[in-house]
Amino acid sequence: TKDAAASAPLQSIQVPAMPEATCDKDTTEVNPDSASGTLILRNMPPSFDQVMLQQWVDDHGYAGAYDFLLWFPAKKTSRLNATSYAFVNFRKHTDAFKFREQFHLKRLPCQRADPGSKQQLPLSIAVAKVRGFEDNYVRFHHLLDGRCPTLCRPFFAEDAVANLSQEARDRAARAASKAPRIENLD
Repeated sequence: TKDAAASAPLQSIQVPAMPEATCDKDTTEVNPDSASGTLILRNMPPSFDQVMLQQWVDDHGYAGAYDFLLWFPAKKTSRLNATSYAFVNFRKHTDAFKFREQFHLKRLPCQRADPGSKQQLPLSIAVAKVRGFEDNYVRFHHLLDGRCPTLCRPFFAEDAVANLSQEARDRAARAASKAPRIENLD
């Protein structure tokens, strides 16, 4: 069951983190003294979605500790990786450090090996390339528009949105005007 999976112990393994275009190749470690609170979570179970991921993070003691969370499904065009991934921005960099220490290279109990794979993939958590609430809002807020061709719907904490500067809102509006729209796809 979901509750049993959430409370089951995690398994730790030792494998190197894989660099990816969405993370800094030189900064995969989260330093408790750094200001980096935005993480990329790779190798999420394919069965996860935005709601399940947010519930999982909340159930592990981080409810209210983040102001941005966005899940992406596995890429259907990739035969090499059938796992989903996500971004999460923690309000305090110490929470980001604690989260990475707790879950990096751990296997989720509900995660099963992909049908074509013999290996169960551990979570890979690194510092994201786009960091901070404001920059993630500017980059991803257009996904909330129903005219955007995606299943992804980011979570933005209301208090963090309310505290955005007008300049940040203007940057977000400019970025959204350049985003793909359903009516423009043909």
